[in-house]
Amino acid sequence: MHLYKFIFIKIFYSIILSVLMLFSVLYIFSLIELLSDKYNLLDTIVVGIINTFELLATIPNIIFVSSIIIFSINIKKTNELMIIRHYLSITKFSIIFLIFVILFSNLDINKNNYKNLLSDLKKNYLKSNIKEEIKGKIFFEVEDENITISKFTNIDIEKNKVDNISIYNFKKDLFSNALFSNNNVLKKNQIIIKDPELITSSDIKKLNKNIYIKLDKFGEDFYNTNLSFHKITDNKKQNDSISLLSKLAIFLSLFVYVSIFISRKNIQKSSNNIILIGLCFLIFIYNFFTAQMYLDKHNFIFHFLVVLTLGFYLYKNIIND
Repeated sequence: MHLYKFIFIKIFYSIILSVLMLFSVLYIFSLIELLSDKYNLLDTIVVGIINTFELLATIPNIIFVSSIIIFSINIKKTNELMIIRHYLSITKFSIIFLIFVILFSNLDINKNNYKNLLSDLKKNYLKSNIKEEIKGKIFFEVEDENITISKFTNIDIEKNKVDNISIYNFKKDLFSNALFSNNNVLKKNQIIIKDPELITSSDIKKLNKNIYIKLDKFGEDFYNTNLSFHKITDNKKQNDSISLLSKLAIFLSLFVYVSIFISRKNIQKSSNNIILIGLCFLIFIYNFFTAQMYLDKHNFIFHFLVVLTLGFYLYKNIIND
């Protein structure tokens, strides 16, 4: 029982150390990126922290790999790993890691959801802390052959208003129409454009109705204070459900990383950690690119072969141990 407790403590320590190392590096880059925005010191620190956690949410696989590497190196130095492997087979050892594999598999499968939650947190923080007027924002939205350009001038979050809004619509690179209004209200999570003017190539007329635009489509970019251009991405495509085979591939790849560093052959002090890290990196690249690929035909067969390859490699490591 003490042996299992010891392993769990060491794994937790390795995960915490891995997160802290990655956080410190990513946080520095996040702060550098925020230097171009006109935030005060406190907002820069808070937004930088949220940005860093947002980045960490997109790389749970890398956090897991680095945790396994740290775990292996730390206890290999004192021969503790060799002693543990004397009492535990690789199968039993892998079962101990099962809870962490399930945890990180869940993080990887749902990483877009966690990223969106952090993005909403940042958006709400910025919205509640903006004190100065935002001079302007321009958003580009491309969908099939349609292009929409939305321009906002003098956004005042405190007073819930936008001085001018211009929305230009193009179809097949040709001007279709435009909306213009200087009577706009920010209300909750939307913009109300009151009685806008509709401009076409042949006519200009006033629409006697209100147009409603949800702010969710612009994300947190609507609330930062610098004048900038942003491209609107399609969140629906990012949140498409992952197939069962893709989930299984993620699960198996995490177990493969475990089997590489705790096999009897690799726990020797003479084993080359650089080779093991390189092997993990290659498997990560393989799993990443195969997960991104989609074949119109034979897609199921392709992903089945990916899962079969990872499963065979894991079986080979276990059976040869």
